[in-house]
Amino acid sequence: MNENIEVAGAELPSLADASAKELADAIAEVLDSKKGFDIRVIPVADKTVIAEYFVICSGNTSTQIKALVDEAEYRTGLR
Repeated sequence: MNENIEVAGAELPSLADASAKELADAIAEVLDSKKGFDIRVIPVADKTVIAEYFVICSGNTSTQIKALVDEAEYRTGLR
């Protein structure tokens, strides 16, 4: 299942079969598009069993940070 979904005029590739790295990179792209900064994708697979990557990002205000989280969840959940 590798269908594309259109959101606000932009076609987004499906993440249904994405690797953990592809998903982490997609999240980082979303955060960057929403003006997040100091974005880091950190490999942690050799340190923990709960995740392969952590995506960390900073924002200027609590409102912006909430918007970053909401957009990342929306865009990756939709794909």
